[in-house]
Amino acid sequence: MTDERLFKQILEALRQSEARYRHLTEHATDIIYTHTLDGRLITTNQAAERVLGYVREEFIGRNILDLIVPEHRALARRMTEEKVLAGGGATTYTVDVLTKSGQRLSLEVNTQIIFDEGAPLAVQGIARDVTERQREAQALRASEERFRKILETTGEGIVLRDTEGYITFVNERFGQMLGYTVDELLGRHVREIITPDHIPLQRASEERRKRTRMAESLDMRFVRKDGSIMEAILSVSPTFDERGDYTGALAMISDVTERKRLEQQLRQSQKMEAVGRLAGGVAHDFNNLLTAIRGHTDLLLGDLPADSRLRSDIEEIRGAADRAASLTQQLLAFSRRQLLQPVVLEVDSIIAAMQPLLARLLPRNVVLSTRLNAAETRVRADRSQIEQVLVNLVVNARDAMPDGGELRIITEPFVIDASFAHANPGSRPGTYARISLRDTGVGMDAQTLQHIFEPFFTTKDVGKGSGLGLATVYGIVKQSEGFIRASSTVGAGTEFEIFLPRVTEPVRGSRGAPLDANGTSDETILVAEDEPAVRALTCRILRKRGYHVLEAKDGTEAVEVASNYQGTINLLVTDVIMPNVGGRELSERLARLRPQVKVLFMSGYTDDQLLQRGVLQSGSGNFLEKPFTPDALARKVREVLDS
Repeated sequence: MTDERLFKQILEALRQSEARYRHLTEHATDIIYTHTLDGRLITTNQAAERVLGYVREEFIGRNILDLIVPEHRALARRMTEEKVLAGGGATTYTVDVLTKSGQRLSLEVNTQIIFDEGAPLAVQGIARDVTERQREAQALRASEERFRKILETTGEGIVLRDTEGYITFVNERFGQMLGYTVDELLGRHVREIITPDHIPLQRASEERRKRTRMAESLDMRFVRKDGSIMEAILSVSPTFDERGDYTGALAMISDVTERKRLEQQLRQSQKMEAVGRLAGGVAHDFNNLLTAIRGHTDLLLGDLPADSRLRSDIEEIRGAADRAASLTQQLLAFSRRQLLQPVVLEVDSIIAAMQPLLARLLPRNVVLSTRLNAAETRVRADRSQIEQVLVNLVVNARDAMPDGGELRIITEPFVIDASFAHANPGSRPGTYARISLRDTGVGMDAQTLQHIFEPFFTTKDVGKGSGLGLATVYGIVKQSEGFIRASSTVGAGTEFEIFLPRVTEPVRGSRGAPLDANGTSDETILVAEDEPAVRALTCRILRKRGYHVLEAKDGTEAVEVASNYQGTINLLVTDVIMPNVGGRELSERLARLRPQVKVLFMSGYTDDQLLQRGVLQSGSGNFLEKPFTPDALARKVREVLDS
């Protein structure tokens, strides 16, 4: 082949190659262009026309920077200058441009410098429309940001752990729950923050999730950084990869420590209420028996000569009955079934008057100090009962300080608001007088503290306490419409806080006791009592005092007796609680038959509800509490008859 023929073949091949290049350039989906070093466009392809909306003639000679949004022009200029100075090489960056119609597009640009004999001549570039991809990326970033905000602002703790149990993600909320930073929790094994007794529960849950591939909820206890315990509910879901292999778990944690505490307080309150009802019922029945025992022993002692050898035995029986009556009184106080005689009192005055007595209850190595607030602390309560509360608490403090210490009594006005009431079930919003007794004794642990107000619960040695002291305090305070709470730390002492509703009425004294008096044979008393022994005793005492007595075993029979009796009935003595027709209904029926009849109620089971239902009128004095002595019955009957 001749040289001329070979030259022609090479020239034709070059033309075909150039044609193929032009074809590829013209039909490429990406924009292909060249421009001078100062930015004037030399060539573009059809993709540039299609994407940017200009015809080719509008491109040629135009500075490429005119197409780029102003805020991205410096970037494009810098990319070119850096490659020229570097002596070539490709570079990739993203800029936004404006189409002919004003639409904003994002282009991913790849450029390189064209050299001619070592000198930079022009810039060749390929640009791809990545607007949609940028939007998707932006939407993804926005979605991730929203998700992150949800994770960080939710009230729940969120934890992601791997197959080995190590934490790979945790939100700030969970860190706040436990007192850690996020960095302190990342990489930590979940069992390091779970209480030891709940680790078997966590392991069993993990095995179930692997096996069933299902989410579950469970109670869990975590250890905070300061060592305290957080009660929590976990909603745990197993996680899997695209192949279905187990990769760990995602947990949402709710802090229910406060809820658990309130539930425990509610259960304790309900238990105390149930025990109180039981104690009150037992005391009521027992008081009927004690009334008969004490009454008959008093009658026997009255009939026996002073030198009788039987007197000492009967006095022992009487003493035992008195001690039993004291126990039932304490049970009634705890169950809030005793009858109080409330008057307006000044708390500070009571404590000041009792301070010498309280000091004598304490050994020499215990210092008693008081800080009585100058503001008024008037309350409505039974003075003797408040005095009993103070004595019981001082004795309790004394026993807690065998090696000496200090007991401080502080009074002050106190406002219980809604948040305090929410945190302390049993309290109610209002204005109170607060009485605080704080000792420096041995203190109590949380378990003991839960039971201190229960009857017969005691931490003292056998024979050194009945377990009714604090139960009595609890009952008196609650029956006085107050609230009591205790706090204690082992080795650091105990504080009892009593909150009694404040009143504005002036201070008044309590009623005096009537004088003893006998009756006359022309005064008739109707006795209605369903307990035979008590009924027989009551009738015997009244007859011995000179009254004419009619008997009825219940309310129904009492109405019949009153209807059939032709003479005057001066007084009805009736038990409050009787089957069929109780004392209240009996008194109402008898009032219609004989309006002039006076009424004396008696019972071993009384509470404020009886007053509220109208059985008694507060302060009227027409009530006798069982067990009673013959003299107490005679005085009360005389008082009502003469009122």
